[in-house]
Amino acid sequence: MMTIIIDPDYPKKIFSFTYRGFDIEIDIDDKEEGEAITYAAWVGHHYGWAIATPAVNSRSKAIQIAKQWVDRKIASQNQ
Repeated sequence: MMTIIIDPDYPKKIFSFTYRGFDIEIDIDDKEEGEAITYAAWVGHHYGWAIATPAVNSRSKAIQIAKQWVDRKIASQNQ
């Protein structure tokens, strides 16, 4: 049996930028009334996209974690 979702819940991209050659996208998931808003950070690289953090409560924290992800990735490639 197949279920059809009439109104799917897609995250909304609110901010994107390039950091040290990697594309970073910050998404917002605005929940129902009374639930916390969460931010996710995605990092685009040569092989596709990776999620740096699935859910934090501030945009600045999501950006910070995404930049740290990139810094660690670059450091591991230089070893």
